[in-house]
Amino acid sequence: MEEKLNSIIIMFIFIAGLSISMKVVSVFNIFILLAITIYLTKKCKLLKITEKKFIFSILIFGVAFLIGCLRGYIFDQNYYNSIQAEGYYDNSAIVIKCNDANVYIVKLLVKPKCLVLLRTNQELLPGMIINFKSLLEIPKDSLNRGGFSYKKYLKCKMINFIVYPEKVIIIKQVKNLDYYLFKYQKYYLKQLKQYLGERTRYIESIFLGNSKSMTKNEVNTWRNMGILHLQAVSGSQIGATLDILMFIFIITPRKGISKYIFFSIPLILYGFITDSPSVWRVILYLIIIKILEKNNKVKYEMFALMLSLFLLLMINPGMLLQISLQLSYIITTGLLLFCDYINKFKHKIYKIIVIGILSIIFSWPILIYYFQEISIFSIIFTPLFAPYIQLIIFISCIFMIIPYSIIVLRPLVYILNELLLFLDKVTILFSNIDLPMVRGKSYGIIIITLFYILIVFWNNKLFKQFYRKFIIIVLIFSIAWNNYGFNSSNLGPRVTFINVGQGDCILIECKEVDKVILIDGGVRNDYLDMGKREVMPYLKRKGIFKIDYLISTHSDNDHRGGLETILEFYEVSNILIPYNQSAEYSDWIIKYESKVRIVNEGYKIILGTTYIDVYNPIKTKADLDSNTASIVLSINYGNSNILLTADCDLEVLERLAFEDYSFDIVKAPHHGSINSFQKNIYNQLKTKCVIFSVGKNLYGHPSSEIIDNLKLNDIDFYRTDFDKDVVINLKKNEVDINDRKYID
Repeated sequence: MEEKLNSIIIMFIFIAGLSISMKVVSVFNIFILLAITIYLTKKCKLLKITEKKFIFSILIFGVAFLIGCLRGYIFDQNYYNSIQAEGYYDNSAIVIKCNDANVYIVKLLVKPKCLVLLRTNQELLPGMIINFKSLLEIPKDSLNRGGFSYKKYLKCKMINFIVYPEKVIIIKQVKNLDYYLFKYQKYYLKQLKQYLGERTRYIESIFLGNSKSMTKNEVNTWRNMGILHLQAVSGSQIGATLDILMFIFIITPRKGISKYIFFSIPLILYGFITDSPSVWRVILYLIIIKILEKNNKVKYEMFALMLSLFLLLMINPGMLLQISLQLSYIITTGLLLFCDYINKFKHKIYKIIVIGILSIIFSWPILIYYFQEISIFSIIFTPLFAPYIQLIIFISCIFMIIPYSIIVLRPLVYILNELLLFLDKVTILFSNIDLPMVRGKSYGIIIITLFYILIVFWNNKLFKQFYRKFIIIVLIFSIAWNNYGFNSSNLGPRVTFINVGQGDCILIECKEVDKVILIDGGVRNDYLDMGKREVMPYLKRKGIFKIDYLISTHSDNDHRGGLETILEFYEVSNILIPYNQSAEYSDWIIKYESKVRIVNEGYKIILGTTYIDVYNPIKTKADLDSNTASIVLSINYGNSNILLTADCDLEVLERLAFEDYSFDIVKAPHHGSINSFQKNIYNQLKTKCVIFSVGKNLYGHPSSEIIDNLKLNDIDFYRTDFDKDVVINLKKNEVDINDRKYID
């Protein structure tokens, strides 16, 4: 057990150094976790720590930490040095991999000599030397803090730019390893499709790692069933490959270097085909174990596992941020730590069930962190489907390892076809069943690490005796505080302007009465759905799965569009639409009749001590266009308030100023259009800060004239295109905007 813990602790210290230099986790959090780890290591007498030899253990920690820092620094420097070359590229490159239809990973052959993602309608093959002219574009970062960043996603794969060349000139085809592996994979799939048809997509997904081969509906169904992890290429595929190799290898020598090479080469080639961290984990692990066996080090499984992780992260530190690598190593590490407990179950079925349950326990913090939900049916479906999927993989592996076997072994083809047919029917069946999911708010890095510290040290005698109960209590309290805790000194509403580009989306959380209001949802069209891309993930990260009031200020697509998606996937209690726009909302009125409320001036929502007042549209005015009829409302708490203006006309602001209303914060109407502004209007409203909900646009929003006027009058402003999501906390006598206080 000590060997296992020592390997994990040293690896954790290395990852901590890597995380700091790559700016993955804050320095403060890292040093808290390091302090806890070093303290427990000392108290649990690991790494042979005694009072006299403590300095030597500190040296081990220091070396591991510095190696991690150095490798992460080099990785980050290489990345930032490369993106300094952002501009126009006109030279040659080599195609490395076909990522998807019309999407290729390409390496530039002249400075900056980095990987780029190339999109073109021309058909390219790995190994092609090409020439193209294109702007090197840095991938887009997340629109909101904590959201998905395509830039970071590609950085993890060491891809620096995206290019969209109008024309690609093919210079020559180099028949390298990438080329032959690609051609063989295509031949393999072509042979399968002749006999299996469209059901080949399942093999392409679960055996070759192309998750895009399955439809979104099928992926969502597997996720709801809790078996999506079976789709990921991992140790199961390597296990099947090994079984086949063992079967073939009966006629070959049982000893010597030839056996070692025989096992290693096919596995390494399979690793290049799938390019999956999970597969490389198993391949490296098996190679290291083989080396240890030759040196009679047969009890160092955890050391081999941690060494494989070290090698992967030294090659590409970006892998640290890949979910597949995190889940793969966390689950495998947990199973190795609890292997004695698992082996107590003699029956194989019981072992499979226990492994399935433990895998879910080990993985749930990561799944909650990234997806905010897990399937409770995973415990049931994983033991049932794992052997079934394993059989499909086993047969698929036979056809891949032995060329032309699919032509000869027709009974196996028939069996595989029936297995896939049943899998297809099960997927269709459960796609029509709404399976319940366990949902929760994302956990912070401290909570996640505390959980895994508890798992790692669980069976240590000294830890069990002195620290286990304490860590459990701290962890339970932290999770409860994360989900339900609040600052009792402030029960005021939190208002968040979610960045949805050129559109509006405002989230209001009334903690006092536990109510949620969502106002507008950004654009939705054939190319972009901000409701799905930004709003839903944002709500899930905050643990919000129900909307009490959904307000559509007016019918323009950049406000209403994303709400269509929210209504499809979220439980909504009340839907508010503007007066005089019933015709534009006729579909909502028919579909959600009992929930729809038509509002106008004077409508009020009372949520504890938070009051929401509607100022527009005015009921006496008819035939209003969508902007003029926008719902304009204020959120009031104590002496603090915010005015939300949607796309209203200047007339509304003038009326409110004339009636001597004052507002601490005003959302600029119509994204900062000059048509909804007049000089000093914000002074008349006694405004301290203006919010622009805006994205890249061709209209010049926000107007430079408005910005200049705000600066002249010393009025602060925030822009969602620059500041990302803007978070406002209303308090009795002050307003807090992105942690900056404005006193009334």
